[in-house]
Amino acid sequence: MQKPMEIAIRTIEVLVKDTVMQRDKREEELRGQIEENKLKISEADIEITNGKIKELTAQIEEQKLRISEADNAVTIAKEKEALLKAELKETKEEVDTLRDLNQVLINKEVKANNELQDARKELIDMLKDVDSDSDSERDDSIGVKKMGDLDIEPFMASAKRKYSNNPSEHAVIDCAYYETFIRDPNWYPFKMITHKDGKVEEIIDEEDEKLKEMRSEHGDEVHEAVKTALMELNEYNASGRYPVMELWNFLDNRRATVHEGILAIKFHEELHKRIKTSLSEFC
Repeated sequence: MQKPMEIAIRTIEVLVKDTVMQRDKREEELRGQIEENKLKISEADIEITNGKIKELTAQIEEQKLRISEADNAVTIAKEKEALLKAELKETKEEVDTLRDLNQVLINKEVKANNELQDARKELIDMLKDVDSDSDSERDDSIGVKKMGDLDIEPFMASAKRKYSNNPSEHAVIDCAYYETFIRDPNWYPFKMITHKDGKVEEIIDEEDEKLKEMRSEHGDEVHEAVKTALMELNEYNASGRYPVMELWNFLDNRRATVHEGILAIKFHEELHKRIKTSLSEFC
């Protein structure tokens, strides 16, 4: 029969052995859990890494697509730029050609205008000689008019109404008096007006004191005559303020054309020939 001490020792040994076995089993379980967790962590890392790789790959592909689109846009822009440069070059050449042509036309126009003005001057000189020839008949419709010359007839009519003695002398004096004002560059009875279409026009200032005084003293006819002379001077010789000769159509009260002047000269030449022929036959 075992002694109590031996039984106790045996019991302790059994308990220690069980405890060790349980510890070893627990350690084995823990190692298994650790390995399982390691595997899960590894799989999670792999999944995360794969996800990041996929995300980065998608971003790279997107960037590649954008780069490709940008390259296409650059290519298209370069093609457009080349096309625009070609069109610009062609347009510049056309503009240069048109500019050269325009300059040629301007030169021709200036030359033609100078020739036309020379012809007008020649016709004016010829018609002046015709007008000064009191023995010859003349075509009264085409002739030479002094633009800016003050017409004395309205002054004659005014003088006849105002003066009983020597109205002609008074008319000459009054006309000469107002001619001094017309010739004076310091007297400028004009004003600018702007029409609805934006066009600016220079007209007589009816509120000018001298003009108002003139109308009050001599009437509307003299007032209109002075206005006409002022407008003609302002158009033909604003800086000089003295009358200039112009080829004139008295029938239509307008500037005559060169063609009309030539026809008038021809009329006088033919008339002169007929008169000369008639005189030679008579003699």
